Amino acid sequence: MSENNDKFTDLDTGVALAVGFAFLLVIAGLAIVVGSTVGLFGDDVQEFDYPTGASQSGFDNVETLVATHQQNLQNESFTINVANSVNGEQTANLTYRYDPEKALSVRTENLNNSRNQIVEDYLDRQIVIAQGLDTNNVTYNRQFLQQSLPYTARFELTSFIRAANYTAVDVVQENGEDVVVYEIDGLTTQTQQQVDSLTGEVRLSESGQFTLVDLNVTTQSNGQELTENQRIEFSDVGSTSVEEPDWFGTALNQTEEPEPPQPPQPPTQGDDGSSDDGSNDDGTDGQDGTDTQG
Repeated sequence: MSENNDKFTDLDTGVALAVGFAFLLVIAGLAIVVGSTVGLFGDDVQEFDYPTGASQSGFDNVETLVATHQQNLQNESFTINVANSVNGEQTANLTYRYDPEKALSVRTENLNNSRNQIVEDYLDRQIVIAQGLDTNNVTYNRQFLQQSLPYTARFELTSFIRAANYTAVDVVQENGEDVVVYEIDGLTTQTQQQVDSLTGEVRLSESGQFTLVDLNVTTQSNGQELTENQRIEFSDVGSTSVEEPDWFGTALNQTEEPEPPQPPQPPTQGDDGSSDDGSNDDGTDGQDGTDTQG
C-alpha cells in the first residue's frame, strides 16, 4: 500500500459529481495501514500479470494505477455506474456514458428525489444541464466546457483504495480478460477511528483498468448503526452508445452559447513606467506618494 499522503487533484470533469458520498470525506488521502494480513495465494493469483503499481499484496502506487486506468478509458467508449445506499435503501445513483467518436458524454443523476442530466459536448466545448426532468419545472443551463478528458472516477478510486489494505484472493474472467479480485484485509489508522467496519472488494484487469469497487462501511450516527454501500462499476468498454437526449435541442434554444473564461490580464506599463492602474514602478500610487507595497 502506498504511503504517499499527498492530496490527489481530480481533473476528470468540470462538473462536480453530484452523488455526495459522505464516506469519501472520511477516507480521502489516507494511507497508513494497520491490522494488515497477507492471505494464501492460489495459483491463478500468483500467475496473474499485475499491471504496474499493483501486486498480490495490494496497491503499491495508487497514482500510477489511476493514471493507467484513465488512459485506458479516455480513447474508448464506456459506461460508469455509481450507486450509494444506506441500510439497504438507495440514496443516489449516477450513470455516465462516454463516446470518443462523437466527443460526447451524457450523465444521468438521481439525487434527493430529483433526476438531472448533464451533457458534455467536447466538440462545441459546452456543458448543457437539465434539472428536474421528472417534474413540470425543468430548468436548463449551459456552461463552457474547460476540461478535455472524460470523467473516469479518478477521485473516488483514489479515495477508496487509500482507505484500506487489499489482498488478491481470486482471478475471474470479464469480457475475455483476466481480472484480479482484491478484498480488504486492513484499514488505515484514521479510517479505524472513523468507522466501525469496512469490507468489500476491488477488481483490476491485467491491462490496468478498474472494473469494480464495492465497499460497505458501518458507522454510528446518533446512537444508530448505519451501513452504507458504495459501488462503482465500469462496463461496456468499447461498446457504449451515446446520443443527445430529447431535451437537448430545447435547452440550446433556451440558453445562450457560453463564452470561454477570460484569462487575467497583466497590468500594462506606459513609457514613463507607470501602470494602467495608476501606480508607478517605484511602488507608490502615483497620487499622494503613499507606499502601496506590502
